[in-house]
This record gives sequence, C-alpha cells and structure tokens, in this order.
Amino acid sequence: MPERSFGHIAGHLPGAEFESRIELSRAGVHRPTQAGISGTEQEGADSIVLSGGYEDDSDSGEEIIYTGHGGRDQVTGQQISDQLLTRGNMALVYSQLRGLPVRVIRGASHRSPFSPRSGYRYDFTILGMLGQLTVITGHKINIEHIRYHRAHYYKEI
Repeated sequence: MPERSFGHIAGHLPGAEFESRIELSRAGVHRPTQAGISGTEQEGADSIVLSGGYEDDSDSGEEIIYTGHGGRDQVTGQQISDQLLTRGNMALVYSQLRGLPVRVIRGASHRSPFSPRSGYRYDFTILGMLGQLTVITGHKINIEHIRYHRAHYYKEI
C-alpha cells in the first residue's frame, strides 16, 4: 500500500468530484472504501468522509461536528455502545496533537446543504488544530467544533 499522504493530493484539488468510494480510494484522496476515517493510530488520520452515518454529525459549512466511528451493531447499524479511542478515532487525535492536515470529503448521503447531489466531493483540508476532543455520553466520541481554513485552491460551493 502506498505511503500515507497528508494534505492535498496531486491532481485532485478541493472541489474534485468522485462517483464512488472506489474512485476516492484509487485517487488516494480517501483510501478506505468503507471506513469514514483514513488513518492509523501510529501515523494519524489523513482524511474523513462525511456520509451521514451518525445522527449527531452536523455540518454548517464553516463548522463540522464529526462523531468518529464505532459502537454500532453490525447488523442493524444502531448505536449500542460507547466509541473507544482506538483505530480511526485515535488517528484523529494523533493528527490533532501533531497538527497534521486532514482532507474532508462530503458524500451525497450526508444530510447537509453543503453536500454534493451525487457521489463524493473533496471540499477542503483542515489545517492544524482540529478542535476540542470531548467524550460525551450518548455513545460517541465527538470531535467538536472542527474549524478549518479554506485552502488556497478551495472551490466555493
């Protein structure tokens, strides 16, 4: 597998659109074809996909609340337990602590007026601090108030 790449991917600036998760993966913009967080505990997270998988996620355009992953029943998709600070969630913490850039991709299934009508769109890269990590009851780890600066090549939507 190619080396993890943080920040913009050559040939795929913010605003780039993709028909599927497989296209995102092949382009190197978001490597996992199912997981919402791309990264490891040892290297950090390089991208996240907003796809409407968690009810507490929100997106006001300038601010994102991203709930991380885990704690869901494999069959029903219902939240049944608290999320843990492991795997992708810990990768986000690592990126936060190290100031690593994290690409943000919005999917059409994400409930937001800022999401594309179909497929996926690489919208921006979070630069530096992601925000405040808090553990909240209600079965989630909440990366609260993720603020970002629009990258130089950010395409207005």
